[in-house]
Amino acid sequence: MVFLLFLLLAVQVIYHLYATSVVTAAAHDGARLAAGADMTEDSAAARAAAGAHVVELLGAYGRERLLPLEWQSDEQFEVLVVRGESPSFLPAYLRRPLGMDEIRRTARVRREREVLQS
Repeated sequence: MVFLLFLLLAVQVIYHLYATSVVTAAAHDGARLAAGADMTEDSAAARAAAGAHVVELLGAYGRERLLPLEWQSDEQFEVLVVRGESPSFLPAYLRRPLGMDEIRRTARVRREREVLQS
């Protein structure tokens, strides 16, 4: 019985790490799209398109478990914070102490800008 509990915990850890990796990749992809948008383009429209791309990449998880995407930016960087409930086999009272109840990833990408040669 103890072996099965450890096996279930190991499967949960692997599943959480996989979900975290996928969310990280989608967040970086979305931030890259927003940072690479044409500077004359409306940044809100570029962020909306990048956010839709992130949700599309994550599929059902993105539609059902993600919280609204948080965008932060300045003159040099686009920052995207993606938060969502971690997929799990374990009940919440066991996941929470292990830190596997939520996925929170931040992607920070430098904005692309045109460099004029003289």
